[in-house]
Amino acid sequence: AHHKQPKAPSKPAKKMVPAAVNARRRALKEKAAAELKAQEKALKAAEEQEAVRAEARAAAQRRARETARRRAAEEQRRTEEQEALRVLRESAAAERAAERAAAR
Repeated sequence: AHHKQPKAPSKPAKKMVPAAVNARRRALKEKAAAELKAQEKALKAAEEQEAVRAEARAAAQRRARETARRRAAEEQRRTEEQEALRVLRESAAAERAAERAAAR
């Protein structure tokens, strides 16, 4: 009778995977990880750019408001100056009229 070889103490049977398959699996996993990283990087860059753009927009709006305010103030001042000049001219005319009346 043919003797059976005594069995080795039973380990959880690990399927022997050819090294090439293993290497390919690892490469795919790494590629997937790298792509994910690249996507995250791109997303972050896009978000940062968006933040920069938003900041620029806000700054432009602030400048526009400031300019509008300055223009309005300038306009107001000019109107007030013209008003003052008109009042001066009228009072001067009135004075001259009074002088003329007194000279008569």
